[in-house]
Amino acid sequence: METKMKSVLSFMVLCLLSQVQAAQEESRSIKPGRYPRMERACYRKMPTPELNECLRSNFQGLVPRMRSGIPGIYTGSVDPLYWPKFAHYFGGALIQGSLSVHDLSVWGFSNTKIQAVRANVKNPQKMLVEVDWLVPKMDFFGHFKLNARMGTDFHGHGPFWLNLTDVGGTWTVTGAREKGEPTMEIVSFRGAPKIGGFKLRAKGAAFGNDALNDLVIATINGAWRLFHQIANPAVDREWGGWCQDKLNRVFLTNPYDELFPEKPIR
Repeated sequence: METKMKSVLSFMVLCLLSQVQAAQEESRSIKPGRYPRMERACYRKMPTPELNECLRSNFQGLVPRMRSGIPGIYTGSVDPLYWPKFAHYFGGALIQGSLSVHDLSVWGFSNTKIQAVRANVKNPQKMLVEVDWLVPKMDFFGHFKLNARMGTDFHGHGPFWLNLTDVGGTWTVTGAREKGEPTMEIVSFRGAPKIGGFKLRAKGAAFGNDALNDLVIATINGAWRLFHQIANPAVDREWGGWCQDKLNRVFLTNPYDELFPEKPIR
């Protein structure tokens, strides 16, 4: 059982990384553009508590508008977020095979709660913004095809549903610009998510072997915290790079003093 559990966890890590890689490939097709317009004007010389609340309110106001995309950052629907297809081939001592997922829809992003913002922007050459966020519920619907070996060969295909609850954490965004340069570069985006609840349902993970199918799904649902702990460093690194790239589509094409003025323009 321990060997099978480790095999399943390794397999799930590979699945998650393949999703991140698909998102990165999709992001390369997006052309740089303008940026979302905020409801309130926030200035870098505001008193810190006022600035933090101004940013939090603006970010929260953007959330319901994200359904149809984020100008300059992401085109297409955000809720549901649609990924047409991705595939991953993997090999190792414990498990080998291939996985493909198609027609994946992710629901829940437009219900994101921006809980707090902490900004340090007094230095015009540096930027540090921390955003506490929470998505109460996320649902993933799609279809999969699996060919693998885990002690024995098994094949599967069919629909799946993954439900996550209380998904949240802190995004930490840092920026820097050379003296005299008009734009600020986002140099780091970090913040692996925490998950409160995890439930996967799928029939057909091991086609023709109901016992193995039930073992795979039960092991994933029973040991998801361990899987999450194992996967988090890679998720933080890969997801952070993806978000950093998207933000730089705005920050590197628009003057920092336009995006985030120091004080009101009279």
